[in-house]
Amino acid sequence: MSDYNEEARNNRKLLMEAKWFKDTETMTKRWFGLNKPQPVSTMIKSLFNGTGEEETKDPAEMLRIARTYHADLQSKLPMNRD
Repeated sequence: MSDYNEEARNNRKLLMEAKWFKDTETMTKRWFGLNKPQPVSTMIKSLFNGTGEEETKDPAEMLRIARTYHADLQSKLPMNRD
């Protein structure tokens, strides 16, 4: 009976160690995740107009510049017969 009690005690001890490791491991990962350096914002603060001479910070003007630029990129190029 002593061997059975010893084995049961060891199993409970291993189970408790496994539970402790599982709980503390998730806390450690969460802690390191919180302390990880955050990426710097890559927000566009201003744009140059189509000629590249004048800079604007007005969001509506920046939106117009971006729409025009992307429309030009996506337009079909003329076919060259040569």
